[in-house]
Amino acid sequence: MSNDTPQSAMLNTLKGTYLFRETFSDSLLGEILENSTFMDLPKDACLFHQGDPGDAMYIVAEGELRVVVASENGGEYCAARIGPGEPVGEIQLLTGGKRTASVLAEQDAKLLCISRECMEPLTAGRSQFFDELNRIVLQRLRENQLLTILPHLFGHLDGQKLQFLKKQLDWVIVKKGERLFSQGEQSDCFYILTNGRLSVVMEDASGRKKHVNVIRPGECVGEMGMITEAPRNATIFAIRDSQLVRMDKASFEKIIDQYPRISMHFMRGLVDRTKKMEEPGHQKRTQINVAVIPASQGLSLTDFTVRMSRSFSKYGRVLHLSSQRLDRHWGMPEMSQVPAEDPKYNRLSTWLDEQEDKYQFIIYESDLASSNWSSRCLQQADHILVVGRADDNPAIKEIEWEIYADSDNLTRPKISLVLIHPDDSRLPQGTRHWLAPRQVDVHHHLCWNKDGDFDRVARFVSGNPVGLVLGGGGARGFAHLGVIRALEEFGIPIDMVCGASIGAIMGGFLAMGLDHQTRMKECRKGFVDINPLGDYTLPLVALVKSKILDRQLKLQYGDARIEDLWLNFFCVSSNLTNAKMVVHKSGPLWKAVRASISLPGILMPVFHRGGLLVDGGVINNLPADVMKNRYGGFIMLVDVSPDEDLQMPKGLDRIPSTRSLLWSRINPRKKKIQVPGILDIMMRTILLSSIHQSGKIKKEVDHFFYPPTEGFGLLDFKLLDKIYQAGYEYAFQELQGWKMLTEDLWEFKLSQSARH
Repeated sequence: MSNDTPQSAMLNTLKGTYLFRETFSDSLLGEILENSTFMDLPKDACLFHQGDPGDAMYIVAEGELRVVVASENGGEYCAARIGPGEPVGEIQLLTGGKRTASVLAEQDAKLLCISRECMEPLTAGRSQFFDELNRIVLQRLRENQLLTILPHLFGHLDGQKLQFLKKQLDWVIVKKGERLFSQGEQSDCFYILTNGRLSVVMEDASGRKKHVNVIRPGECVGEMGMITEAPRNATIFAIRDSQLVRMDKASFEKIIDQYPRISMHFMRGLVDRTKKMEEPGHQKRTQINVAVIPASQGLSLTDFTVRMSRSFSKYGRVLHLSSQRLDRHWGMPEMSQVPAEDPKYNRLSTWLDEQEDKYQFIIYESDLASSNWSSRCLQQADHILVVGRADDNPAIKEIEWEIYADSDNLTRPKISLVLIHPDDSRLPQGTRHWLAPRQVDVHHHLCWNKDGDFDRVARFVSGNPVGLVLGGGGARGFAHLGVIRALEEFGIPIDMVCGASIGAIMGGFLAMGLDHQTRMKECRKGFVDINPLGDYTLPLVALVKSKILDRQLKLQYGDARIEDLWLNFFCVSSNLTNAKMVVHKSGPLWKAVRASISLPGILMPVFHRGGLLVDGGVINNLPADVMKNRYGGFIMLVDVSPDEDLQMPKGLDRIPSTRSLLWSRINPRKKKIQVPGILDIMMRTILLSSIHQSGKIKKEVDHFFYPPTEGFGLLDFKLLDKIYQAGYEYAFQELQGWKMLTEDLWEFKLSQSARH
């Protein structure tokens, strides 16, 4: 320290700063002074620039400094002024990182410079001193976060109002998985989230709980209930370690009495937020953090994450973070690995929260083994991708155990298993061995040499998967082949598929990855070259033995299991035993399809887990609601069952006798009387309930195709090519209409979906 400044005066200056005013002894402060230097800063001179490394802190002895922040639009603004006794740059010195603002001299100033080289010897071996500094800095960080939030909620605040407002607030810490308050409790306060993330969960009258919203830093929770004195309408959980401030009703009423303008600004903001939520098509901005975790040794996790980031970039701005990338950004080795008790940890948490305002997707690439960074990746994640090589050992790896420790589905992030294959030369196998020990929400098979597969995973994670629902309708289901072909020609991706009855057959072919020619070939072999309903029997249980059909399905699907299909697939059947719908999402594909097409009274039912399963169309011929609940996203539906069918020929006022019908068919001189046959009537009867419900179901999907199949019979399997062509031409014209609206047809339809 220079001799021209009295040590006693500077000692008092140090004691006056928030950093040293509490518990530090005069001898320790004197040691700091002995190892510090004074410097003069002329008016308008720059002390340091935004982005410079934080290698020292300064305390103003005389004069004044101004803090200037560069905004994203290229401008800058004065964020604060710093006078005698106040420090600047202390947070970067203690927590690391780059300067968050530039500091210039507002007038000639004298500063005390305390460098990192000065602080490190003082903190070494003095854990109490270091811990106390950390505590003070963490408190300052929290207050800085709060100061940036309060003006957005309460309007312009001068120093007096700000101090008054801060006195009405109490700090609250909620750990991940803990509950802030419960639905039905008295609303006696509200909270402002400064750091972390909260989940809003509502429970209906039946006791079913549903996640409905996410609270992010800067947002309030519970304010409406407090003002209206209504019970809490939801339960709030922390899905990350979270910091909040709490204001009770008495404190809020103090603000109303003393500063009515502040309270009016808050109330206007509340009304505006409520109006926006009630607007038709309102959708809260969704930001997603994705953690990428390895489930295989020798996996190039960085290459995978880079390719996934490229796919995510089609839906918004992407930031790819790994421990190495983050350390380089901060210019500090091991910054990514700081433990939770280190003040740098909170500094990093704040920085990561700030990135969520800038990027739609933040992709956290974990280390290949357990580490502090790997744990942080999981703590930050809204969605976890567990990535493994399909040919590797499926046992859970050590790094994965932390993922499955949280068994609460309401607070844990979504988990997807991604199995990587070198190519698509053969159908995946053994997926059930990967799924059995893991608790995952969905799984994906991905070909390393197919960019489209990476795009498919990105659509699922971003909430934009494209689903195709294929309804039942006998031979009319061949129209599905035409619609699928048209979608492929127009480049519309299909990420998931489901079906009922014959829709299950077509969906199974698509999910297996069969191309158009192979799909047509399989349908021809199974329905045209042979009659799958031709082995009639004594109708005690059914009209048909179903052995021909069973044999054909086994030939077509082989040993394929639903979980091994390239695309996510399910089909539905109807359980006669308990009158419930069965959703087949795993197990042998041929058996699930067989259950879904088991026309009651015509085909033998399938015995499954003590129940008798028949055609899925009996309960739900268009299972779009099941797909919506399972996956969400953009859903297209193909309905091949016309509303009107089985019309009697003109001129007939009653059904002719059996004798007349038989005579018209065997006598070549008589014109054949065309009336619905027993199989047509039975099949139509099966579909009536679902047809009645189809109007409601169609309102839940984003687009439905209704190919003209009324000219074909339910059993016209020999008309494969004509029915296919009718479906193709209809869908082609529909998609041409989409294309006329925009060149980027898919982006148009997806944007339409996002508004609903």
